[in-house]
Amino acid sequence: DPVELGRQLLQQGKGAEAEQAFLKALSVDSMNKEAWFNLGLLYYSGKRMQEAEKLWMRSLQIDSTYTDAYNNLSICLAQQGKNEEAEKVMKDLIASNPEYADGYFNIANFYARNGREKEALQYINELKKKGITKSHFLERGIKLSRELEKIFDQQ
Repeated sequence: DPVELGRQLLQQGKGAEAEQAFLKALSVDSMNKEAWFNLGLLYYSGKRMQEAEKLWMRSLQIDSTYTDAYNNLSICLAQQGKNEEAEKVMKDLIASNPEYADGYFNIANFYARNGREKEALQYINELKKKGITKSHFLERGIKLSRELEKIFDQQ
């Protein structure tokens, strides 16, 4: 499977080879949401934000319920300073999948980073209602730090 091969190559830091694997998968099936999504991950890790944004949007055109594509698209938009678009995507994600905890984490983080603490608190309270504890927040923060560290080390 070219997508799985691409994922493995991406994890090994072999970006050019991973890109070829994802492109091969798309040449066979242009509706392969996983290939579009993973190619987006590759471009995002290479700071090719606009390209990653387009690829995640393409994944969502294929499958409008693809939570990971929504999630990554919202983060990518926010990092490009497209805050209104990012906020809309985050809210759409939560509306379409209210049990997806990462959506709540990300929008709370987004609001906190933008000095909108009251709005951040609303989403934190929603997580608390769902049984998410402080330790979950800490685990999520540690996971995010590790992901960012990997990206940092690749540059």
